[in-house]
Amino acid sequence: MGQFKTDQLVDRLEAIAKARQATLARFRARPALDDPAVLARQAARQAIVQAREVRINERDIARLAGEAEREAEALAAKERAAAELVR
Repeated sequence: MGQFKTDQLVDRLEAIAKARQATLARFRARPALDDPAVLARQAARQAIVQAREVRINERDIARLAGEAEREAEALAAKERAAAELVR
């Protein structure tokens, strides 16, 4: 009976060792940070971030311009109403 339990322990330890080796092999297989493919992906991500920032800024500018236009129209309407009352 003791041999049966020992075999299970050995099997578990071997499985753990194999998993550890597989993880290490995956880590070693990763491309280095100076790899051209990695650099290209980083550049693409940076371009996406910059484009997103530009779109956000454009939306903010359009929103502020719309608000300013609405305020100007409201002010002009008030002035016209005041001019109508004066007549």
